Amino acid sequence: MWALSLLAVSTAAVLAACEPDSTNSPPSPTPSPTSVPTPTPVATAATDVLLLRVGAGKFIVEVADDTIERAAGLSGRDSLAQGTGMWFAYPTVGQPSFWMRGMRFPIDLVWVDASLRVVAVIHQVPSPLAGATVDDLPLYSPGAPIMYVLEINAGQAVDLGIAAGELVSLESP
Repeated sequence: MWALSLLAVSTAAVLAACEPDSTNSPPSPTPSPTSVPTPTPVATAATDVLLLRVGAGKFIVEVADDTIERAAGLSGRDSLAQGTGMWFAYPTVGQPSFWMRGMRFPIDLVWVDASLRVVAVIHQVPSPLAGATVDDLPLYSPGAPIMYVLEINAGQAVDLGIAAGELVSLESP
């Protein structure tokens, strides 16, 4: 039992150490400290999977709604099944930056504001080149305040007509 407790504490410490400090390294997918408080987000900690509709697309999305889940994101996965994605939900409105640390496949980033309206889409975000260091990784930002980010397979935003101005709907699957 002692070994399991030590493992849990060690794992939490390693995960915390992996998340960059916002004062001297690239930001992780977390809200900025100057974020404006907003009402409770649609996706909460109790929700692990949602059905999301946007444009002509319908996705079953995993919800990343805490610091550890947002930091891990889709890193380390070899692919994302068609019709699925990851929904990053923040507790406040902000302009987080994403990097593709540990990503193994390209994605589209769909930036969504607190009213569930798409504010921007970044298409075909590539996975990092082999051997790239953290300093080599570009940062991707929405350019406007957002509260949510949808990550889907690269090319799907164009294929499904997902663009700025589209409304997102969420429901239990």
